[in-house]
Amino acid sequence: MDYRTLLLVAVSAPLLAIPAGAVTVKNTGTTALKLGIETQGESSHSKDIDIAPGQTATFECKSGCGLSGPWEGLEWAKGDQNFTTDGKTIDSM
Repeated sequence: MDYRTLLLVAVSAPLLAIPAGAVTVKNTGTTALKLGIETQGESSHSKDIDIAPGQTATFECKSGCGLSGPWEGLEWAKGDQNFTTDGKTIDSM
């Protein structure tokens, strides 16, 4: 394998790990939080995920998702968005 091929593989590998249409949420708070995700599209469904302090969660959200948590209200997201939350507010990056 030549250096150009190795470089292409090294640069492409991180891109393959995150699916297209993904939303990422980072917990910047000091306590774990429960995030509710409601997906929209051909088949709507809900799920909850836990995010430990300082950790990040990434999930598929191609057609739009509602994000609920300990903050007030529902945050709407569409794929390829990044958010941070301290458990009190959620901000798009």
